[in-house]
Amino acid sequence: MKKFKLRVHQLCVFIKYMYYWCYCKIFRIHNDNVWLISERGDEARDNGYAFYKYMIKNHPEEPFYYVITKDSPDLKLFHSLDHVVFCGSKKHYILFVTAGYLISAHVMGCSPEFRMFNKLDKWRLLKIKGKRISLSHGVDKDKHEGLHYGNVYFDMLLAGAKPEYDFKVKTYGHPKGVVKYTGYPRFDYLISKPKKQILFMPTWRMNLFYCPNVKEFKKTDYYKNWNALLNNEKLHEILEKYHYTLCFYPHYEIQAFLSAFDIKSKYIKVCDAKHYDVQTLLIESKLLVTDYSSIFFDFAYMEKPLIYFHFDYEDYRKYHFKEGYYSYQKDGFGPIYDDPDDVVRKIEKYFETNFKVEKKYHENKERFFPLCDGENSKRVYEEIKKMGKDG
Repeated sequence: MKKFKLRVHQLCVFIKYMYYWCYCKIFRIHNDNVWLISERGDEARDNGYAFYKYMIKNHPEEPFYYVITKDSPDLKLFHSLDHVVFCGSKKHYILFVTAGYLISAHVMGCSPEFRMFNKLDKWRLLKIKGKRISLSHGVDKDKHEGLHYGNVYFDMLLAGAKPEYDFKVKTYGHPKGVVKYTGYPRFDYLISKPKKQILFMPTWRMNLFYCPNVKEFKKTDYYKNWNALLNNEKLHEILEKYHYTLCFYPHYEIQAFLSAFDIKSKYIKVCDAKHYDVQTLLIESKLLVTDYSSIFFDFAYMEKPLIYFHFDYEDYRKYHFKEGYYSYQKDGFGPIYDDPDDVVRKIEKYFETNFKVEKKYHENKERFFPLCDGENSKRVYEEIKKMGKDG
């Protein structure tokens, strides 16, 4: 049923797109100088919003708009709607078809429905004028078939880390000069302000995307392992001893199943995307426990310790993303465990050492991020301006 509803929605969006494409042709509508900025269309908490904040502060003279839904909980972040266009509105469709620059953290994030428009673009069935600038969602460490030239067509693809830049240039086959190492805009705002708080932030799994309900979700290894870790008695004792809060914030695609987690500790908060901001959680936490989420790069960027919980590594590689240049053993920023008890023991050690980052993980951080100067957004802006001068 979930899949059927998605397809019906996509069909309606496609019909509207075709209507407004014809409308713009007939009335000769041009917006070649307009910058359209976005993430998924319903959020403002990633590289898209970080770049928007830079533009508001430093270049309000530019004709730019941020795409977001009217009912997004992040709409409150916009003090003015002068540079906002509502996702799915007439203005949004027209700007998507005619804007000169489509700038997004997700592939086709500027579109009214990014999954469908990504497929249309892959098949060369999409008729839009704008240069496609991918701000990227996170540091690319795995092989993403969808990022190969021929599956997507970028005019600019950003890298947030130097090894990531080298990998993208070598692997994805985009024309020379498309991949740029600028650093990610959101890194400019990663200034650690830790509280008595630790963070659990796992990513999603491809095989869970069409999981029908909470009952079925509870049967998965994903649920069983994370729930076991969250309900570990020793973990509860540590949190109580040090009076720390643990925030559990799973990936966007897992948020629908938050009610499945029944946690028996007043020191653990299950955090939903409506009320909690990812970047704030990262900034305010002293320790991160994750699995394969690229969010750990953001945490390491701030010189804070983290732990990898890899209970399903072989299945993750088989059904999710294939291994790229990044080795958790060689390049990682923290230790790796596949058992909840081992994770808890390491958490306790980090408490005892006042969350000190080991030397080898510090060295890996320095190697990955030679650009760490707070000027990533400025570099992105300058690269986009060069595109305009080059025609």
